[in-house]
Amino acid sequence: MKILFHKYSSTGNDFILLDNRDKKYDFIQSSIVENLCHRRFGVGADGVIFLEKSAKLDFSMRFFNADGSAASFCGNGARAITHFAHHLLEDKSSDRYTFEINNRVIKSEILDRNEVIVEMPAIFDLDKIKLNEFGLFLGSLYVDTGVPHAVFITDAVFYDYDLKSLYKKVNKNHKLFPHGVNVSVMEVMDDGFIALRTQERGVEDETYSCGTAAVAAAILTCRFSGFHEEINIQVKGGKLKILLDKDFKKIKLCGKAEKIFCGEIEV
Repeated sequence: MKILFHKYSSTGNDFILLDNRDKKYDFIQSSIVENLCHRRFGVGADGVIFLEKSAKLDFSMRFFNADGSAASFCGNGARAITHFAHHLLEDKSSDRYTFEINNRVIKSEILDRNEVIVEMPAIFDLDKIKLNEFGLFLGSLYVDTGVPHAVFITDAVFYDYDLKSLYKKVNKNHKLFPHGVNVSVMEVMDDGFIALRTQERGVEDETYSCGTAAVAAAILTCRFSGFHEEINIQVKGGKLKILLDKDFKKIKLCGKAEKIFCGEIEV
């Protein structure tokens, strides 16, 4: 069977988008997702996103990691599907959308041609797990921003730090993280400006951008260097912006979401 796919990039975090409103791609399971995301033998992506109908909201989102595992949320994926849905849905009178993923209601808005802002889920488990045992860092934080994240403040983020080794070390601790965790290192570059690198669970590699990691890093920045309503984040794929309040109850993720190409692949 042939699959019509759309390849998207959200600040370098790349996804395969499928229009499944008529359920024609319901047959796609984990093994096919993994093959589609393979960067040598498939399309290549960090994950696959299904756009589906919703009984009450504009649409529904399902997300799978590159290894075929289902994920509870993806911030950059939410920006990508907003852009995707805007070009598919018949009613284009509004640039604002409300959609669902795993019983979460998410609001998003297209600010201009490629800039998309998403209201992120409520924060869970803030500081529930202490990370001191993983080494000496300037600061660290565990937080669930839709998916679990462990974030560490260090230096020389982009070039020198061995993120892969840290990821393996943290994820070997099955007592703390029985289901694994995303791991990030960040560097405070200036007032309200940080650099961030992330290795994602389910991708099992460093990605060019991670929206939920950016939210976790923004929270850690506020705790480390004082509260900022706006945190600008440099990632490998470009720039992200986090808008937040002091209680971390209202958090927004903003950045570019772009369609790269579309095509057909036979499975």
